[in-house]
Amino acid sequence: MKNFPKTQKILITIIILNIVAFFSYFLLFSSIKEKNQQTSLSLNNTELELKKNDRYESVRDILSETESERKIIDSYFVNKEKIVDFIESIEGLGKQSGVAVHINSVGEDEGALNTLTLPLLHLSIEAEGDFRSVFTFLSLLENLPFKTVLPRVALERQNPEQTISGISSSKKKVPVWKGSFELSVAKNI
Repeated sequence: MKNFPKTQKILITIIILNIVAFFSYFLLFSSIKEKNQQTSLSLNNTELELKKNDRYESVRDILSETESERKIIDSYFVNKEKIVDFIESIEGLGKQSGVAVHINSVGEDEGALNTLTLPLLHLSIEAEGDFRSVFTFLSLLENLPFKTVLPRVALERQNPEQTISGISSSKKKVPVWKGSFELSVAKNI
């Protein structure tokens, strides 16, 4: 370097320093850009998690706010574990209305074969008693606090000379009526 004049040495040193400075700025800029992208990605992920958490909290609040309404709606369906209780309540309606109740069959379908597209519990019921009692029983069946359909109702007068005991203290001859009912009740899954 003794051959180079002093100004050339200074010029080469400045050029080398500029190259080193440019390379340093490039590395620093690249590092800042990478950190900026990572920060942006983390911020987006955090926002997504916050939104997801807000939706979760909203759904949880809605579930707690609508619990009583959902219980009311559920009460319109016969729960699978309560089928026996439901049948016993129908027999109780028979006693309440003064008819002899016979449940001939109980069946289920899963909704594909019925117009309601709900799982249904089907009951074939017969009731015997005087006309007023059988009709009262039918009325009680229609007004059950469940989603019910009576696709078939038949009332038939039996032997008009037959005596029904327990209706009154006198042994008056009261015609016996027989009601045959098909009852379909929405069943909870």
